[in-house]
Amino acid sequence: LQRDDSHPPTVRIDPIDDDDLDDAGEQVVQAFAARTRLAALGSGAELVGERVTLATALRLQRDIEPSKDTGVAITESRVELAEGTKHVVETTEDALEVIASLDGRRLGEVVDDVAARLGLGSGDATRLQREAVALIRELLELGALELH
Repeated sequence: LQRDDSHPPTVRIDPIDDDDLDDAGEQVVQAFAARTRLAALGSGAELVGERVTLATALRLQRDIEPSKDTGVAITESRVELAEGTKHVVETTEDALEVIASLDGRRLGEVVDDVAARLGLGSGDATRLQREAVALIRELLELGALELH
């Protein structure tokens, strides 16, 4: 446990498969540091202004099925921590593109670039930002990403 008197205490319990668990010491330390930073930031709007990078290896996964309309339909998208606790986080196809584009720039810049590359209109770009912030927050809390 880590105590921080500057913010109200929170509890997070994540299930872990003992058979898949690797050495997760650094990941847990990173997760506590990220949660402290996230508590200080508060809203997702503030997270958009932060620089985010990978703290551990990730697997970006897509499940596809045949589609009569488009030939292929993506049915599921998820991020898996390749090391440590090996958590899996469900997400959207577009949010996966944001994760793949994290390069140390501010999150808002990355989201804007991905939205432009995907040809998203303003409504879809706003949706992408919400999805990306939710995914980034979850991955930060798991210790998979790092704030700078």
